[in-house]
Amino acid sequence: MNRPDNISVYDELDLKLGIKSSLPHVKSTIALAVLLWECADRPAELVYSQQNGDGIVMTDELDQWVIDYLSEICQEDEIDAESLVATINENQLFKSQMEAYCCF
Repeated sequence: MNRPDNISVYDELDLKLGIKSSLPHVKSTIALAVLLWECADRPAELVYSQQNGDGIVMTDELDQWVIDYLSEICQEDEIDAESLVATINENQLFKSQMEAYCCF
């Protein structure tokens, strides 16, 4: 008869060393990043934000590209451009603190 192995006992974990996420809504953030990349015609590098007072918002150029890209959907769902941009600017892509990323 096969018997299971004993449960492994681990040392107490130090919670300060645990992985913490400063990005609570990952799916919507990644979806927005892909949408912005698509709207900008898939560039290798994309400047998507600018400072506006104490906050960060989408660039004016990208605002217009997103509005143009989603115009048919917005017409069908009766979403005006101002509320679309305001909703996008509330995404975690603009609200969460993220570290700089470098590619090699």
